[in-house]
Amino acid sequence: MIKEPYDIIFYYPQHFNRNKKGENPFFAPLINICKSKNIRYLMIEEPDNKTLFPSNKEVIQFDIYFYIILMLRKIIPLSLFTNSEKKEQWIGYFIRKITFCKFQAKTILTLSNCMGGFWRGYNPKARIIDYQHGIINKNQTGFFNKGKVPAHIIENNKEVAVWGKGFYEIFNQNKIYYNKKVHILGYAHCIQNQEKNTKHQNKIIFSLQFVPECNTTLKKEMTNEIEKILVEINTLPNEEKPNIFFMNHPRNNNIQELNDIIKKYKFVSILPHNELAYKENYLLHLTFYSTTTFEMALKGIPTYFLSSKNILENKIFLKDYKYPINQNTSFKELVSIYQKDKKTRRLHGDLVKKWSSHYFQPLNQNVFFKLLNN
Repeated sequence: MIKEPYDIIFYYPQHFNRNKKGENPFFAPLINICKSKNIRYLMIEEPDNKTLFPSNKEVIQFDIYFYIILMLRKIIPLSLFTNSEKKEQWIGYFIRKITFCKFQAKTILTLSNCMGGFWRGYNPKARIIDYQHGIINKNQTGFFNKGKVPAHIIENNKEVAVWGKGFYEIFNQNKIYYNKKVHILGYAHCIQNQEKNTKHQNKIIFSLQFVPECNTTLKKEMTNEIEKILVEINTLPNEEKPNIFFMNHPRNNNIQELNDIIKKYKFVSILPHNELAYKENYLLHLTFYSTTTFEMALKGIPTYFLSSKNILENKIFLKDYKYPINQNTSFKELVSIYQKDKKTRRLHGDLVKKWSSHYFQPLNQNVFFKLLNN
């Protein structure tokens, strides 16, 4: 007997369980809405034995089916299908049969474009929507392929939910497909109405970019750039020297140890948990190209971008997103300006707040309800 379909299934990889409660911070606010409005939902987690983040206690068990999917991918020849997405859809159809449609839903909301073909095969009439979880630019391979829409989007008739108008406008480069398929759902942790005259502490937050896919050369290059900055800061008088707090990338998985650097520079430490980064009013944010730039901007905290020969992603912020703070001064000079010229620091804080509001808008509950309508 086929059960009545759920209103929505939330599907995501386990490594998104990043908050202190071991929950997915992108989906948790939406799940709270479902609970308060009696919306029938199911939360399914894609297992990841390489992550340090725990499994969410509220998810239903999906591991056995996921490993069946992996097995089918290996044993079924791609030559039987016109493309890889058709193969994924067939696997979804097969799992639907052996599970007696227990994961049937009107809407599937995913992160990181995961399992689109599978869910299209399992739920042929459902809306499949990928919710933004990081920066999106005009060359983002998940949504754009040399000016064209990737097969995994088209073949599965996927839609996209974004954080704000600025990201929405990026999809205008391909209106033929994305017209009416991109929705401004908003950002659940959008910070509003921060006090304008809050005193800024002499602290700097440094969002690191060490992730498993970084090769040895890239990790070494990043580490060298980090040390250059610390050497520069170390030349400041002790009374002006800011405390610097390293914040690991959520998928760091301890792949890069910076203990030697932390021991060498007494003004450097590492945050025990990333959520602590949003409880302080820092003088400045430092990064190569972290999404945290937007979150800090919402609090009125400017960012200084690092770059090197092989690390040029900051151009996304400077050219594509038109970051409003000039990056021509050195990091040390900018720190000194902010320490001594409070008016300039407040002005820059207001500029980045205004800039970020174009990309980050508050979570829109009404848009969420519309995504549930099929």
